[in-house]
Amino acid sequence: MPSETAAMIIQARMGSTRLPGKVCAPMAGRPMLRHQVERLRAHGLLERYRLIIATTTREDDQPIADLAEAAGVACYRGEVEDIAARFLGAARHYGVDTIIRLQGDDPLVDPAGVALAMQVHRDGRWQVTTGAHRRGWVMGTSVVVIEREALQAAHDHWATADPSRLTAGFVPMEPERFATAKITPPPGQARDDIFLTVDYPEDFAVVRRVIEHFLPIKGYRFDNREVIDFCDQQGLCRANRHLHQPFDD
Repeated sequence: MPSETAAMIIQARMGSTRLPGKVCAPMAGRPMLRHQVERLRAHGLLERYRLIIATTTREDDQPIADLAEAAGVACYRGEVEDIAARFLGAARHYGVDTIIRLQGDDPLVDPAGVALAMQVHRDGRWQVTTGAHRRGWVMGTSVVVIEREALQAAHDHWATADPSRLTAGFVPMEPERFATAKITPPPGQARDDIFLTVDYPEDFAVVRRVIEHFLPIKGYRFDNREVIDFCDQQGLCRANRHLHQPFDD
């Protein structure tokens, strides 16, 4: 039975300046976001944690709500530009204390990374646990776990200190203010030359190649090591790395 106090929350919206509608764009016969949901399901994570798709109240985000219903997962509709407020709203609505933050433009998020992040987070009683750093997971496969109280504190701080930060991406969670654990993947999987997040058409093409390769032979039961090996074998890292910068330390 899924945990009642921890949940995976995927932020997703149709609006994108570089690639509008990407989360619902067709990829290997399904909307891109649906692949993320089904891979998490295939690795048993929906049996351990609830999954909530957090989108906005805009009418053009209705396809995301429809996707959530079709996939049999929860949907929360909230703030448009203030992403942290949307996460907080979803967490309050569903009674979530520990947020496993996922992004709708990361369909290849590593299920094993989710499990490890939660184990480290709970064992160490951290406020933030992240694999999103230079020695962490490939960009587009990492996960961040955040205590709701810590996220609320960060949101309250920036609402006073610099409100513009609330609509300039996710609020900063400075390790100087919050007890933070940085986790690392197995040897050989900390690669800052591969980018699997989907921001540009070139990214979409790379991720589509990966999914179209593995689905017929393994379904969604492929792992991060296999993805990295395939990217190396096919030279996919050359296709989009000029568009991205690695994570900071």
